[in-house]
Amino acid sequence: PSVALALTRPPGHHALKARGMGFCLFNFAVVAAEHAFETYGVKRIAMLDWDVHHGNGVAALVDGDERIRYASLHEEGNFPNTGRADDRGSKGAQNLLHVPMEPGSGWEEYEVALEETVLPWLSEFDADLVIVSAGYDALALDPLANMMLDAEDFGKISIMVRRALGSKVVLGLEGGYSLEPDGLAAAVESTIVAFSTEPGSPEESQLMCAEDECESPEEYVRPTI
Repeated sequence: PSVALALTRPPGHHALKARGMGFCLFNFAVVAAEHAFETYGVKRIAMLDWDVHHGNGVAALVDGDERIRYASLHEEGNFPNTGRADDRGSKGAQNLLHVPMEPGSGWEEYEVALEETVLPWLSEFDADLVIVSAGYDALALDPLANMMLDAEDFGKISIMVRRALGSKVVLGLEGGYSLEPDGLAAAVESTIVAFSTEPGSPEESQLMCAEDECESPEEYVRPTI
């Protein structure tokens, strides 16, 4: 397994080729993809964006690139008001997948979108590398959005990603603005813990069930870094 997390600031997924946008100056996810192609001989890259805002910059820069599939889950109607479900790209490659989520969506809605739509589409691409635009502003505590995820949900998302797409994953920190104890830092920790567990282990299974859903209270032990 080879997983890396870059604690990048400012975020990057809104940045366009010639200008910054929405707090973003450099589109590091696209730069990372180009570096992987040129330096490491990677042939195909799956890009997943779970930031609450559509990564319009990434979508614009990879549109039509048949070496890349880009999928975004984002709050419908939020900044930058792009990423419609019927927008599969303008250059014929159909390499974009946009999944607008209703405001107020929580774990159940995200689980369905990932399991039924996003991860199967990325998995069938059989990519050599996965790049995640890891934003944490879909937290219920985040001041810039209206979603209902909690910090531990990002651990569950991380496990789903690894199970579907493998362990060659690079994550870069995008949005996330809650400084509450259960906010950004806790969500990042949940991601790290999830990717640090052994695939198929009891620890991994514990992360996938809520505290009140495990078979017994003794079964639930929240792992820490």
